[in-house]
Amino acid sequence: MLPVSSGVRQLRQQWLWLLLWTILGASLRLTNLDGKPPWTDEFRTLVLSVGNSFQSIPLDRVINFQDLLAPLIPNPTATISDIIQRVSIEDRQPPIYFVLVHLWMKLFPTDGGLVNLWAARALPAVLGILTIPCVYICSYFTFRSRPENTQAAHTIANFTAAMLAVSPYGIFIAQEARHYSFAILWVIISINCLAIGCRYLTGGQKLPIPLIFGWVIVNVLGMGTHYLFSIILIAEVIALGLVFWWQIRQIQFRSELNHPAAIIAKNILLQLSWQRLVMVILGSAAGGAVWLWLLVSTYDRNISGWIDNQPHKLIEVFNPFFQVIGAVISMMSLLLIEVTELPQFCIFSDVPTDINIPIVILSAIIMLIFFAWVTPLLNRGLRIKWRQPQVQIGTIAIISFTVSSIGLYLAIPWLTGVDITRGARYHFVYFPGIMMLIGLGLASCWESNPSIAKWVSGKQAVTIVLLMGLLSSAIVANNYGYHKYYRSEQIVPMIQQSVPIPVLIVTTHNTLIQVGEMMGLAWELRRTAAVPQPLRQQLNHSTQTQFLLARQFQKLCDRNCAATNILRETVERLAHPIDIWLVNFYAPVSLPPTCDRDKKFTQGVYGYQYQLYHCQPIQDLAS
Repeated sequence: MLPVSSGVRQLRQQWLWLLLWTILGASLRLTNLDGKPPWTDEFRTLVLSVGNSFQSIPLDRVINFQDLLAPLIPNPTATISDIIQRVSIEDRQPPIYFVLVHLWMKLFPTDGGLVNLWAARALPAVLGILTIPCVYICSYFTFRSRPENTQAAHTIANFTAAMLAVSPYGIFIAQEARHYSFAILWVIISINCLAIGCRYLTGGQKLPIPLIFGWVIVNVLGMGTHYLFSIILIAEVIALGLVFWWQIRQIQFRSELNHPAAIIAKNILLQLSWQRLVMVILGSAAGGAVWLWLLVSTYDRNISGWIDNQPHKLIEVFNPFFQVIGAVISMMSLLLIEVTELPQFCIFSDVPTDINIPIVILSAIIMLIFFAWVTPLLNRGLRIKWRQPQVQIGTIAIISFTVSSIGLYLAIPWLTGVDITRGARYHFVYFPGIMMLIGLGLASCWESNPSIAKWVSGKQAVTIVLLMGLLSSAIVANNYGYHKYYRSEQIVPMIQQSVPIPVLIVTTHNTLIQVGEMMGLAWELRRTAAVPQPLRQQLNHSTQTQFLLARQFQKLCDRNCAATNILRETVERLAHPIDIWLVNFYAPVSLPPTCDRDKKFTQGVYGYQYQLYHCQPIQDLAS
C-alpha cells in the first residue's frame, strides 16, 4: 500500500493531467471557430434561436442578399415560447438546446446587425470542452468499484479524457452550431449511471434512490436534446440484458451443482429487487414519450428525406457498415482525405503540380495502417481489463452498451430503410462509449509496458495514438477535414470571377433546406465583401447579386414544372444583361434564346450543383 504522501502526490498529478487535457481540448475547439462557412442546419439553429422563421423568405420573386439574410437579425421581442413553437414547426427537434442558444446569444453583440456566428458556435464548443472533465469524472466512477483500485480508475479516466480532448470527431462535433455537444454530455452521464447500476445489480444490491432519479432525469433531458437519444435508451436496456446474461453464465461456470440457467436467473432477479430497475426503464420511457409525441405531431418527412435509402440498390445494404467503420476510424484519426483546395506546389520544377490526389491516397493509406495497428493493440488491452475483477463490471457494461449502439445503427437502416449512419454527426450516440473503450485500452498499454505492443513499448504506443489524435484534430480545426456540408466558400469566388454584370442565383424551393443553402451563399457574399481585396474589380458583386427561390412541390421535376416557368418569365422581364447561376435547380431549364450556357465553370463544389448562363435582354435579339 502506497504511503499517504505518495498517494496524494499521484492524485495531484492526475488532476494536473486533466487540466492539461482540458486546456488542450479547449484550444483545439476554439481554433478557427468562425472561419468555416455556416451551412443549412446551422442556419436553422441561428434563425430559430433568435425568434425568426425561414418561412418569412419570399418565394417566386427576385430578392437581394439582404432580404435573404433578414431572418438572421435578432428579434428583440421573441420569447421562449416563441422559440419552442418555431422549433416544433421548422426543425423537428426537441427545443431544449434552442432555448439555451436563445439565452446564450443575448450575452453577445451582433455581427453588423446579424446574429454572431462565433457566439453561436462558441456554445457547443464550450459544451464540448465540458465533456472532457465530465468524461474523466464519469470514467472514474464507472471503473472505481473498490477503494483499493482508486489509482487504476484515475489512470483509465485520464486516458479517456486525453483521447476525447484530441479526438478529431470530437472537434468536428464541438464546432457545429447544433445540439450534438449538449447531447454527448447527457450520453456520458447516462452510460455512467448504467455502469454504476450494473455494479449494484451484479453485487446483489438495490439501486440507490438518488441514482434512479438522476438516471431518469438525465435520460429525459437527453431525449429533450436530440431524438436519437432514444437509441441510448434501447442500447442501455440491451446492455443490462447482456450483463444479466453474463452473470448467469458466470454463476453456472462456478457452480458445482450446474443449476439450469432459468433457476439461476430467477434467483438473481429475486436478489436484485428488480422493481427499482423497472422504475428507471419506465420513467425514462415515459419522459421520452413526451418528446416523441411532440415529434410525431409536427413531423415533416421531407426535411430528413435525404437519409432514406434508395430501393433496389444493393450498395445501400453495405453502406451502413462502411459508414460506421469510417466514423469509428475518424474518432481516432483523420488526415487529409478531404483535401480539395491545397495550393499548387512546385516539386523539382517550375511547373505547378496538383498534389491533392496523392495526398488523399497517402492519407487514406496511413489511416488504414494506423487503424490496423491500433485495433489489436486496444483489443489486447481490453482483454486485460476484462480479467481484472476491480474494473470488470464497468468494462462489460461499456462494451455491452457500445456494441448494442453500433448494432442498432446497423439494424435501423436494414430494417426501416432510414440510413442514420449517412450523417457523420449522427454517430454521437456511441462516441463516448468508443472513447471509454480506447481509454481502457490505453491504460492497459501504459501499465503493461512493454509486453502489450509490438515493435514499440506500451508507453510509446500510447504516445503515438495521442499524437495521431492531436495531428488529426489540428487538421479538422483548420478546415482540412470534416468540411461543412455545403462549400459556399468555393462557389462564391467563381461567381465573383464572372464578368462584372449583375448576377441572379436561382434554385428550386421544395423544403426549408433550400433556404439554408441560399443563405450560405448570401452569407459568404457578405463576408467576402467586408474583407479588403485590392485586386477585386471595381464593381462589387455582392451588392449586385440577387436570388430567386422558385417554388416546386417535389424535389425533382421533369415536366410541367412551375419552377421552369417562373425562371423563364423572370428572365424574359429583364431589361439589362445578367448572369444566371442555376444552383441546385432540379427542374428542366427553359431560357430565352438570348441566354448562352458558359461551360468553363465545371469545378465540382460539395453541396452545390450549378450551371452558368449569360443572358441578354430579349429586346437586343429583336433589334
